[in-house]
Amino acid sequence: MQYLFQPLTHIRNVAYWAQVHGARYRLDVSTFIMEVDFNFQVLTLTPRFQIYTASGLAYSNTMGQDGSFVGWLPYTLKRWPIASDKLVFKNYCDENHLPTPAYWLKGEVPSTDFIIKERLGSFGQGIRGPFSRSQFGELAPSMGDGAFCEQFVDGDAIKVWYWNGTPRFLERIPPRYLIGDGRRSVKEIVSTKRGSFDSSFEINADCEAYLSWQGMSADSIPPDGQKIKLAYRYATEFDAVSLADRSKFQSQSEKLRTQLIGMGPILMKAIPDEIRDHVLFTLDAVVTENDDIFLLEANCNPMIHPLSYTHMLDDIFRVNTPAQQKPRR
Repeated sequence: MQYLFQPLTHIRNVAYWAQVHGARYRLDVSTFIMEVDFNFQVLTLTPRFQIYTASGLAYSNTMGQDGSFVGWLPYTLKRWPIASDKLVFKNYCDENHLPTPAYWLKGEVPSTDFIIKERLGSFGQGIRGPFSRSQFGELAPSMGDGAFCEQFVDGDAIKVWYWNGTPRFLERIPPRYLIGDGRRSVKEIVSTKRGSFDSSFEINADCEAYLSWQGMSADSIPPDGQKIKLAYRYATEFDAVSLADRSKFQSQSEKLRTQLIGMGPILMKAIPDEIRDHVLFTLDAVVTENDDIFLLEANCNPMIHPLSYTHMLDDIFRVNTPAQQKPRR
């Protein structure tokens, strides 16, 4: 994920587009507002920053004293219901025959293993589990008014970037795991540094729930060679630091690519007409070994993939960047 947060990666790709088309660009380092001047038209690109607030992570257009730069958009803010409320999103999926995990509102008893989610919020905030059906009774009293239960699908987390309803980039992240050695406990293996660039970790509440779902605990000693899953979310503390691009849409199966392409126009229909032009959103989903997909949520104000600018600027300025001239990574 570090690739997405590198300002130079974003700047290089805007600069590349400008070089190809003979455009000019200006960056205000005090605000990080970017202007692109081409063909007697000036486009303002609004910066986005991931910041820390009392209620958790959030996005801002203003550069503060901390947080990370997450790219530019050709508009300040666009919001629409299915990308702001997880239950509105799931209802829309049901109405339009898009696959999404089963869900149960507060007070309804799940019929499968499940996780607990909050209908509002991003960055995985408020997610708990997975839990078995038998645990629902003890967990139900702690569920707030905005919480619901969702069928747990154990698979790869994917994030897809859509520009104007077309999927452009996809990251696919399998559950993070360790391999048992028959001697050490899960806690001991996780807390051991494995190399000069690796870190040691601690078992948190998320790990404990996932371990318990697998019939394990932090003190369990896995047999030699057994894979033990630690985290299933898109972003976790177990992710290796990497500055490389992780997007791999074209390498996915035809089955998965076809589904994602077909979903684009359906998801775009949910955006109000007055803000539908030139819009970026992400889709979070989980994918099984057989590439069966289950949609989780959409985000109307996501972190921007650094390679998005070719598509943005081409559409807005009505040009076409030659395919062989790929933006630098």
